[in-house]
Parts: sequence; C-alpha cells; structure tokens
Amino acid sequence: MLGADPADPVLLSTSLVFDAGDVVDTALIYYRGDRFRFTVSVDLS
Repeated sequence: MLGADPADPVLLSTSLVFDAGDVVDTALIYYRGDRFRFTVSVDLS
C-alpha cells in the first residue's frame, strides 16, 4: 500500500490518546521514509 520496495526504509508512528485515564484512540501508522519529515521539539524548562 505504501508503494515502496520491501527493503526501503519506513517510519513507524505509534500513538495512544487518553481521556481521563482511558484509551480513546490508538494508531499504528507506517510512512515512506523518503516522503515525510518529522520534527519534534521538547521544552524541558
């Protein structure tokens, strides 16, 4: 479904969404490594 060769790199995103301690949504998503860029920033202050 990704249109990639079996040896091509992929990015895997796994996420859980909680509401009041209960899981309300889950996701396991594969992205083509040559088509997406992810940026994460963390404020540790």
